[in-house]
Amino acid sequence: MLDAVEAGEEVVITRRGTPVARLTRVGAPDGRETARAAVARLRALREGVTLGDGLTLRELIDDGRA
Repeated sequence: MLDAVEAGEEVVITRRGTPVARLTRVGAPDGRETARAAVARLRALREGVTLGDGLTLRELIDDGRA
């Protein structure tokens, strides 16, 4: 198990099928850190993206186009 974790895998330890522990690599990002990084990437991707013709998302929804 340690070799797998060292390689970046996450191991969930169960007792009678119920998860009781998670074995992860030291320094591995936790869920919040991973989520924050994903949000930052999404925000960076949307930089400079427009809906065209100055439309807002609300206007597209109201017109039934979104």
